[in-house]
Amino acid sequence: MSQLGSDQQEDAWQDLCREAEEILKPTLQLATQIASAYDQIRQQTNHLMTFTEARTDPLTGVSNRRGLDNMLESQFAMMTRYETIFSLVIFDLDHFKQVNDKQGHLHGDRILQAVAALLDEEARETDVVARYGGEEFVVVMPETGMEGACVFGERIRVAVEEQLPVTVSGGVAVAMDGDVADSLLARADAALYGAKSAGRNCVFRHNGEEIEPVVELVSAAVAEAEG
Repeated sequence: MSQLGSDQQEDAWQDLCREAEEILKPTLQLATQIASAYDQIRQQTNHLMTFTEARTDPLTGVSNRRGLDNMLESQFAMMTRYETIFSLVIFDLDHFKQVNDKQGHLHGDRILQAVAALLDEEARETDVVARYGGEEFVVVMPETGMEGACVFGERIRVAVEEQLPVTVSGGVAVAMDGDVADSLLARADAALYGAKSAGRNCVFRHNGEEIEPVVELVSAAVAEAEG
């Protein structure tokens, strides 16, 4: 009789375990799915961080040359497919070697960071700010023509002069039919050279035929906007 009671208890315990297992099975499956989803999110996040880091300048936090190349490739594709426009400005810090030589590279690094922060703050969300070289920055502006790019370039020049212990020179160019990244950058660079040759702390543009200062164009645009 005692053995029978013991067997019944054992059977009841096994039944209870089976019922508990059936009840908990969906929860365990859900926990497994959540753990799997978490692993996938973590892998995707790591991949995204790696992707972002590969396109970010570690000193200034803006895009690096690879990020710039990707942006230009995308803009040229949009231009070809949808006939959109875009422009860019190259900024170069004036006499930056003297800053490094006289005040040290750490101070120079802080200046670069400050210029990058100012550019990032002034640029639109759709624009891309990139460090192009040692002390050169490029801002790519989608859906922006020559006039808008010149106004932006002059605004940055004035802001740097007023807020930072350096000045910048700028070169503006707008993408044209038949352009590739190198030809567009070459025109902007030629305009930048014109600004440097003119005494620095100014912005020039390359309109496809000639290089000229943007001051008169910007003044006319501002006057028209105010009038």
